[in-house]
Amino acid sequence: MVITATMTTKEQVIGKAGSAVNSDLITATANSELLVELWIIEAESLVNVITKTDFTTLYSGLDESVKRLLQAAVSDLAASYCVAHDMVAYGSRTEAEDLVNLLETKGLRAIGILRENQSSEVVKSGADA
Repeated sequence: MVITATMTTKEQVIGKAGSAVNSDLITATANSELLVELWIIEAESLVNVITKTDFTTLYSGLDESVKRLLQAAVSDLAASYCVAHDMVAYGSRTEAEDLVNLLETKGLRAIGILRENQSSEVVKSGADA
């Protein structure tokens, strides 16, 4: 199965998940690569569904600022999935849950901005490409 993430990278996701993220997700094994990539694809799909815009297809023609906002949304959400996957190494479960909540809030805020600005010329430029 070949999975290709469009809006962010595994490294960006792992970086946002923090130094206590499960080390299996950092190690380049087939399973860990696939798991993080799947979470990125899930986050990309969530962005597309909530905004009702297929940003994955439009990505190459989008303005750089829109790409960075998509990158932030997707990496925040995928990082929250990494933290939730295994909370053991974080200082406490509460600390891990706080990080999950922070990442989800940031990701959903970015999605909200994208949804609110869909009619703007910056977002529409990708649709016209």
